[in-house]
Amino acid sequence: MRDYLRATLPLPARPKLPELVAPPQTTRYSLLGTAFDYAFRWHCQIRCPNAISRDNWVADHLAMISSSAKLRTAAAASTWTARHWLDYARSSGRYPLPLLQAAIELARLDTIYRSGKGFEEIGQPVVPADVADLVCLVQAIPPDLVNPEEFCLLNPVFEQGSLVGGADADVVLGDTLIEIKVTKNPTIERIWIDQLLGYFLLYRYGGFHGLAEQPRVTHVGIYFARHGTLLRWPIAGFGSDQVLDAAVVRLREHCGDFLRTPHLPIGASSKEQLP
Repeated sequence: MRDYLRATLPLPARPKLPELVAPPQTTRYSLLGTAFDYAFRWHCQIRCPNAISRDNWVADHLAMISSSAKLRTAAAASTWTARHWLDYARSSGRYPLPLLQAAIELARLDTIYRSGKGFEEIGQPVVPADVADLVCLVQAIPPDLVNPEEFCLLNPVFEQGSLVGGADADVVLGDTLIEIKVTKNPTIERIWIDQLLGYFLLYRYGGFHGLAEQPRVTHVGIYFARHGTLLRWPIAGFGSDQVLDAAVVRLREHCGDFLRTPHLPIGASSKEQLP
């Protein structure tokens, strides 16, 4: 499928990224990437009272199903702390330091859940350098990136995500489907563009799960957290409706799915589906 996308859809212009505004202060890159995913979603919820968000986190799952009493206790405590400070932040409009510390705790639990590593950190204080790094990443978010008046959908799940074994994106802001990258590398990798196009095709095929009315997605973008920069590309620049329709058909065939589910045209709501 990736080869098909690369052969069919043109590569967009990839401008040079600006200098780093939040250089790494730790070598725990994966942990900080996961922690920023939480922190950015919370930033959106603080800025957007009407942001749509899933309420369950990986730690909620661990608190219920882990065979380790120590892990269940740590997960329950971390989720309680995070929700307490998130409620405070949403009511006050301020981002308290304990909420960022909670993001790191949740990221550590994510690591345990996904890789089985990191049990030794359960109950340990968060590393100050990790907190300082996360503070810089949050402070680097441009003030105008999240518009309180725009549509905001956090960690959306695709209705047809089962085609690829499950898929969820980072965020939809306004008309833009955004993937977050916490990298110091100034190179914009083609595989990231492929990922965004794959997400858009899933959106075009069936929209996002759980929404009565779908948002109008007309752009895709990557937010480079360490550069404080969002790059956006119009979907129309990748191909016509006919080209994208063909890509959706190819996606269905590639995944072995033969359902006749209607898919969404560019920028359409669920009330404007094709026959």
